[in-house]
Amino acid sequence: MLPKAVIDLGTNTFHLLVAHCRDRVLTTVHRERHFVKLARQGIERIHTGAVEDAMAAAHQFRHILSLHQVEDVSVLGTAALRMAENARDLNHQLEQILGHPIDVIDGNREAQLIARGVTALMDDKPGCHLIMDIGGGSVEFILMEGSRQVHHASLPIGVAILHHRFHKNDPILHTEIRALQAYIDRQLDPLRDHLRAQQIDHLIGAAGIYEVLAQRVEDQEDGLAMGYLEIGRLEALLETLRHQSLEERMRSADIPPERADLIVSSLLLINRIIFHFRPKRIAVSPYAMKEGRLLEMFAGSTYSSSNPD
Repeated sequence: MLPKAVIDLGTNTFHLLVAHCRDRVLTTVHRERHFVKLARQGIERIHTGAVEDAMAAAHQFRHILSLHQVEDVSVLGTAALRMAENARDLNHQLEQILGHPIDVIDGNREAQLIARGVTALMDDKPGCHLIMDIGGGSVEFILMEGSRQVHHASLPIGVAILHHRFHKNDPILHTEIRALQAYIDRQLDPLRDHLRAQQIDHLIGAAGIYEVLAQRVEDQEDGLAMGYLEIGRLEALLETLRHQSLEERMRSADIPPERADLIVSSLLLINRIIFHFRPKRIAVSPYAMKEGRLLEMFAGSTYSSSNPD
């Protein structure tokens, strides 16, 4: 069977995943990411430098697809490509380079694909789980009862937005932290109302920044597909990094240089979610939206939130 590919055109990162699939298990042929940071100067308009970086990434992806002779390709666009005033022009340019149409999806579709990817690794864990997929422009929250999706929310609290609006100084100031937290709290109000009576067993971080954090504070358990983060150690990491300058974070061997600017906003966001929802544990899923879309492609059917299989 020929491999299939998904290209995830995110606000912060462009991803390419080429894979085979057997028995709902993906085998990676090629995986690549480029930090294009479309919202580097705000999500309202994609900066010229970001446009150039996005096009360069697309040319590289086209080369990889040709190299592996991949014809079945799904290209997904998310927050910046549906929100920025010049997104339509960039979408057109990227389609011309990639040779495939871009499906600019809404939050509901993102949630479906993320849930499909994450639940492939959950082994029907009982309880109430809150999946959190942190993007540059938006954050997708999916509430699961076991492996069944029961609610989702797409909120404009992506780390590129938080960083651009609030993280003006390095190290970040206390006043900036308080303003960032207040903004998150306002955006979370509808979700907090919905989850008021829920006990969250697992907060499940879907790939991205969570994978970086797992490398720093991972509490891996044998035989589990997901890693786990110990909440106290996560809070200690935030306390350390919020006092560091960007240069100090850039010199850290444990933080990819491309994430050094946004990691403080990411940690502050996760910390606020822990504060409000009090999960018993924090898990990290290596599968997220692109893996969910690939599983859907190999299954040959459109995912339904009421029937994950």
